[in-house]
Amino acid sequence: MHRRLVLACVLVAVVLLTAGCAGGPFTGGEQTPTATTGQPGGTVDSTTSTPNQSNSTDDAPSVGDVVENHTADRFTVSALAESDDGGTLVAGAIGLRASNATVLRVGANDTTDWTREYASANRTGIAAIAPSGDGGAYVVRTDRRQPENASQWNVSVSLVRLGPDGERQWADSLNATGYVARGLALAQADDGVAVAYPHPDREVRLARYDDAGNVTLERAYGVEARPTALRTTDDGFVLAGTGSFDSPWVARANETGALVLNETYSDAAGGRVAGVKPTDDGDLLVAGTFQPGFIGTQFTPWVARVGPDGVPEWNRVYPTAGETRVRDVLNTDDGVVLVGSDRTEWADNTTTRFVGVAANGTEQFQANRTNTSRVLAAVGDGDGATAATMNYRGRNASTNVWSVELPDATAGTTLDAEAAPTSNESVYRGQALGFEYPNASADALDVVAVPGKHDDFQRHVERRVALEADGEAVVESATLPLGEYVLETPAGDALAVENGTLVPATGNETAAFEVTRHDLDAEMNSTYVDATTRDANATVSLSSQRSNFSVHVSVDRFHGDAAGADALRDAFADTPGFAGVERVDGRPVARVDLGSAHEATMDGRHARWNEQVAFSADALDAGLYRVRVAGADTRDGGATATTRLVVGKSTDEPLNVTLETDSLNVSVGNESATNVTVSGLDDGVGAMSMSARRGGQPAISLEADVNIHASRGEGHGMWSDREATASAAGFEGNTSEGTVAVGDLSVSADERMVDVEGNATQTVTFGLDWVVDGDGTPYAIPDERTITVEVTNETAPSQGS
Repeated sequence: MHRRLVLACVLVAVVLLTAGCAGGPFTGGEQTPTATTGQPGGTVDSTTSTPNQSNSTDDAPSVGDVVENHTADRFTVSALAESDDGGTLVAGAIGLRASNATVLRVGANDTTDWTREYASANRTGIAAIAPSGDGGAYVVRTDRRQPENASQWNVSVSLVRLGPDGERQWADSLNATGYVARGLALAQADDGVAVAYPHPDREVRLARYDDAGNVTLERAYGVEARPTALRTTDDGFVLAGTGSFDSPWVARANETGALVLNETYSDAAGGRVAGVKPTDDGDLLVAGTFQPGFIGTQFTPWVARVGPDGVPEWNRVYPTAGETRVRDVLNTDDGVVLVGSDRTEWADNTTTRFVGVAANGTEQFQANRTNTSRVLAAVGDGDGATAATMNYRGRNASTNVWSVELPDATAGTTLDAEAAPTSNESVYRGQALGFEYPNASADALDVVAVPGKHDDFQRHVERRVALEADGEAVVESATLPLGEYVLETPAGDALAVENGTLVPATGNETAAFEVTRHDLDAEMNSTYVDATTRDANATVSLSSQRSNFSVHVSVDRFHGDAAGADALRDAFADTPGFAGVERVDGRPVARVDLGSAHEATMDGRHARWNEQVAFSADALDAGLYRVRVAGADTRDGGATATTRLVVGKSTDEPLNVTLETDSLNVSVGNESATNVTVSGLDDGVGAMSMSARRGGQPAISLEADVNIHASRGEGHGMWSDREATASAAGFEGNTSEGTVAVGDLSVSADERMVDVEGNATQTVTFGLDWVVDGDGTPYAIPDERTITVEVTNETAPSQGS
């Protein structure tokens, strides 16, 4: 059965240079074990070890110190697990192109018990690790090798048992898919281990091994999913992961492996379940990252509580001050802790965040650590955590392992209603919906999804909502799929709703209300604003099908702090509808009420309202900013939009732009380019953008390329017979100072679009949009310039011939 729970979790996009999409046995019975000189017999793959360290706690180092002191420079972590004695198992690989799987066992007092590097001629790594109960470990080892003259890699995967000293005791091959690092789960079981993995036949396999390496259970489940969470219970197993089309998947199996629950929530959008925890009363907490849409929407930590029948009892998001993708989920006595990293637009470093959530769905705390890399793995509980992070954008991979204490859990706050639904009317996704059922005859109600004319799903219970003693309930709609809903009693009686108040209804047709999308687009009228001029206002154009609503506006600086509360008050002081500065998700935002105070125009063709919001750029420090606009009551449902603003305050002479040539010649079917050089860059280039445009005929196409040794770039362009544009930008540049070659401008004449006889002339307008130095301070920008392009058709007959 497929339900439409919008649960979405996303795998942090990490290039695992050591273990990702690798595979292969520790030899797994496929090769004869060979003894290594100086090591006990039976050691395979040229194993090397570090002797046991003293157990003295005098000046004991942290787990991170131990990892740094007992691994090579190019060690990258891929998995962490807590050992049985309270220590930490650290797994990864040493080396980049020819990596060797490596495992460390760090004791509870943060001293090294043993370190093992398993050398191999192939590229090996560790995809998962779990304790074995006797000081050893179970690992899933991956082996990736490329045969001579082959374009693809051969990938193999195996489960390996390591003894208390790190020596291999047995191994067994797993017929897992090559991209096993994207979906594989390992869990300690009674007298052994359980493993869940994706099979090449597009199904999930569950296997249990005893401590001697014998398979005691093996099951195949006909669901296409990537299992990322596995727990053993007194009566069997709990599995969770992500199915096809990024659909969350949850399953329960009994002691024999037979499924007693198998739910795929098919209307989810976004990525990867990160963890699952059974509760004492038989429910499941499923956690990860929510993304309300596939493109351009916010990533947010998310937890849902699912009942024994697979129906969610609550389903909530927990916004942070950034766009946080959850990588791991830690269990606590009363819930879970979500661990993830913020998605960053500009910087290599990011913020690692910890969000505590109680079993009843209330948020208990948020904590963060700034200036970290992306989280790969984490272990811990409600008191503290150890995390491994890696800078995957760097030219050389680097991993850090560090520990942090977590704040005490608080009682949390309940949801406040933001909208009161009415039957046959719409509410916007993201609003907290308030209901009241006077003289309620039940302690819970079902939120039932009703299929429309074009829907291909069956009528089903989407959410089961508990009523308070006074008959009230609040439903978070951010995680509801778009569509129509009706509330029903446990007996199946439909309830109509009038401004949130529920009364008996005659049928679904008169009772249903709609959850619709609040679409929101934002674009600066001019990205670069010269704040030294008299008109130093920045204007953002907003477009939406909704009118008369409020937005929160935040302004984040490239290489600098976000605009604070005082700066936002000064910037929006004269903005119509400005309602003050609020603190939302830990950051200051300007609240602007859109409606009668603004001049809105209606686009009749698309039924969209267009509104202009102007604010003072002079109130902001000079810099490059990301301006984020979000619906005040709908941001959790995806009503967010970002645009870019550059505030210039330089009174220096503008930069000087030199082109290799001010005129280009291009023949039909070919292209031509000119180099772009900029002088006056006293502090180098941290980020920049340049663009070009043309209109009319000949219909040449344009391409801009920024080359400032940036860690991230972007480009845009369009081409038609009437006009063409091209732009390119680079961020985190690394250039010299003074005069720098920053990129190229190219023109091409496609013979399908350019129709000239003999020669024709076109004019291209080119310019720097903005340029900032390494600290994010903008340079003064010169005026645009024109470039003459001569287009020739060497195969066309000359006039008069």
